[in-house]
Amino acid sequence: MRYRKIIEPVVAIASGPDEIQNLNTALNLLPLQNLIEAGNTVVITPNFVKSKSPQSGTIVGPNTLRALIRYIKSKNPGRIVIAAGSGGDPTPKVMSDNGIDKVISEEGVEFVDLNYGPYVELLLDDCLLKSTKVNELYEKMDVLISFTQMKMHEEATVSLGIKNIALSWPPAEIHGFPKKKFRDT
Repeated sequence: MRYRKIIEPVVAIASGPDEIQNLNTALNLLPLQNLIEAGNTVVITPNFVKSKSPQSGTIVGPNTLRALIRYIKSKNPGRIVIAAGSGGDPTPKVMSDNGIDKVISEEGVEFVDLNYGPYVELLLDDCLLKSTKVNELYEKMDVLISFTQMKMHEEATVSLGIKNIALSWPPAEIHGFPKKKFRDT
């Protein structure tokens, strides 16, 4: 792994009726001044489980995604990529059903569907699974933002940022829809 710009875990929580205001409040509480540098490639992995409304907690909303993109743009990165791999429905369906494709287009950022390659092999320090394939974007990014909401989950009790990455980055092209195949054979 590469050097981590933030070593210690940092959490910011904001509460109130306006989700965009809450997002900006939380972002301003975080020590981001040295995280995103001019010219960096910033990858945002939004929670795109399946094609349900943002009110279900299954996906992030298009308006909050737009607000995050604009916040990141203010840091002058070289590239912003929205990268997600839905596990329940094809990622483009999740995006089009909820207007997220429109936000990506209007904001002029890139999109990568993590369910497809080209891939790189990611070595794991695990006794059962020695490696997995992930989109080659993994090796090209400087900053990765897991953009998800906390919610109750039927299998994991709560769903947080690590689960978002752990289920979005492994490709459905290999692991199936839903992403449940343990191996790529």
